[in-house]
Amino acid sequence: MSKIIPDGFYEGKLLDYGIRMTKTTNQPSVTAVFQVIHMDESHSIYWQGTFKGKDGGSNETTLKALVTMGLNDVNRVGDIAAQRASGLLDTDKIYNLKIQVEYNEQTQKSHNKVAFINEPGGGSLKDLVHPNDFKPMIGNLGIMGDLKRLIMDRNGGSIAKPNQPVANSSLDDIAF
Repeated sequence: MSKIIPDGFYEGKLLDYGIRMTKTTNQPSVTAVFQVIHMDESHSIYWQGTFKGKDGGSNETTLKALVTMGLNDVNRVGDIAAQRASGLLDTDKIYNLKIQVEYNEQTQKSHNKVAFINEPGGGSLKDLVHPNDFKPMIGNLGIMGDLKRLIMDRNGGSIAKPNQPVANSSLDDIAF
């Protein structure tokens, strides 16, 4: 049994998938298992998505997750039941997964679950501000004094670390 990992965003690979019937409503749902590495340990964490929403319509979250995982032919949705052998979903891509700890009242045990499946990089790297647009905003943030103090503390009293290259304003040079 895998250890519980903390809530957060992790990179993971889709290992397998299929269709199962939900216990409460006896409706088909998609189940997928992802491999996530946390602190050099591999964890298998499951995601389950129902096709029907609470309002009786389609569950948009499940449909978006399927498209994110590579579903690109509406006529092949039924092939999900053939699992990984169908080749329907992308098992080579690295996904950005939101992992949560969930407590099961019936078993009185906690386990991890995949809450959201996002493209690599996720939404947090979309719509980034260009450095030329950000630089004029810096003065209004009120961070310069604290930032200078923290840098000097780290560098032993110096504002610049010796032999530290100066970053230019290209997005290619910004480490994320």
